[in-house]
Amino acid sequence: MTSTAARLLAVLFAVLVIASAPVAAADSRVGGTVVIAAGETVADDLEAVGGTVIIRGTVDGSVNAVGGTVVIAPTGVVRGDLTGAAGAITVEGRVEGATQVAAGSFVLREGGVLVGDAEVGAGEALIDGTTEGTLARRRHGRRRRGRHRRGRPPVRHRAVHE
Repeated sequence: MTSTAARLLAVLFAVLVIASAPVAAADSRVGGTVVIAAGETVADDLEAVGGTVIIRGTVDGSVNAVGGTVVIAPTGVVRGDLTGAAGAITVEGRVEGATQVAAGSFVLREGGVLVGDAEVGAGEALIDGTTEGTLARRRHGRRRRGRHRRGRPPVRHRAVHE
């Protein structure tokens, strides 16, 4: 793991530990699968820890998510910042604040929008959606000297600005 990726993971871990402290305004949800249903609105920040975290509704504050998989569905809207650590993070909806995530894979699908600045630490990233702010991609993972990553598809990194 590169030093930049290690620093990003350390910062995200610290943010998540601090964020997990009891706060009166935050909505905390823990479970195997945490779902914010379509049509549901979380009025404040959301702290979510689960095997799978799916946001189909609206979060008026920021989202701090830790899970095996974190998904902002096409109908999902995060009005604040998105901070997360997961095996896979997929954004198909809209994140209006800053994005700071660390994941094995990060996908911004076509139709997905990151309004604020984004810092993505991921082994693999696919950017097919819209990034309105700056996008900083930090690659992490094991790199072997003198050996190519044969048999793995190349990382596609394409930012579309509207």
